Amino acid sequence: MNDRIFLNQEELAELTGYSLAAWQRKWLDAHGYRYEKSAIGRPVVLKAYVTAKLSGSEPVAGAKMNLDALRKRA
Repeated sequence: MNDRIFLNQEELAELTGYSLAAWQRKWLDAHGYRYEKSAIGRPVVLKAYVTAKLSGSEPVAGAKMNLDALRKRA
């Protein structure tokens, strides 16, 4: 079972149609997706967010990813 909470690079490329991080970010911005940038500039996108967005459920307005909380879990 895959318990990753973020899209992996293959999934992100499938969603955006791009493998380069800069183009992925451009696509995500143009389509209204929220994401964080990793230390190397790659977009970090929650799987649950993508599922909600693609299923027509509006993600909670003003919600932000708390990456610090996730880091503390590890």
